[in-house]
Amino acid sequence: MPPFYPRTAALYLDVTRASPEQAPRSPSLGGVEVLSLAWRTDLALLAQSGSEVEHHPAYVVVRTPQNPTFRWGNFVLLRRTPLLRDLPGLAARVEALLPGLGHHAVGIDDPSAGREDVDRLRQPGWRVAVDTVLTAERVLPPRQLQRSAVVRALSGDRDWSQKVALDLACAEGAGPDYELFATRRAAAERAAVESRHGAWLGAFDGDRLLAGLGIFCAGEGLARFQTVQTLSRRVRAHRAPGERGVPQDSSQAVKARLS
Repeated sequence: MPPFYPRTAALYLDVTRASPEQAPRSPSLGGVEVLSLAWRTDLALLAQSGSEVEHHPAYVVVRTPQNPTFRWGNFVLLRRTPLLRDLPGLAARVEALLPGLGHHAVGIDDPSAGREDVDRLRQPGWRVAVDTVLTAERVLPPRQLQRSAVVRALSGDRDWSQKVALDLACAEGAGPDYELFATRRAAAERAAVESRHGAWLGAFDGDRLLAGLGIFCAGEGLARFQTVQTLSRRVRAHRAPGERGVPQDSSQAVKARLS
């Protein structure tokens, strides 16, 4: 089993219901100390892809002007779980740091937080969820090799356009604005690859992309897998190669983490 790192939670305030770039330096960031390996690598990859990451004594602010609807490219990372009395003013605090985005996203890097701390934050207007982030000191070979697809790095406009199409096909429950977000995110990921920060690999059936993932250097001997996606058999059977669609449900994604 891979080792587990300190627990974190990321919180998203759903405001629709309620109405200078720095590269991360871990574990000391010249401001707040980011403990979670998940958040540390998140910040590193965001900086590589062009986001502005500002470190302050008690929090980190991330801005991605080129993709303002990217919630986890425009958020505030806190070092401690807010107390119940702090919640009413949290939205105003985030709005002052990240004005006019139409969303408030808050991450929490607090290894001492327990389930009761997460439950305390389940207040009206908040949407809270938890992810599990796995880490490993080495990568093991697969138990069974697949030989039906060709695995290679993405190259050229056609490949990256298919990467966006794969993103759309995997984004069940995303709204009609998701295609613009996915296109902008792919452009940032492609720029990071072309700047030699990492690679984006795809599994191809002929010229058709069936699955993909990114692998990037995150500093200090760390590497991070990004956005592992596989086209479902149902979609492969019913969608013609290159056909793109946008899911119609407008619900918004939320993430929180156990790492």
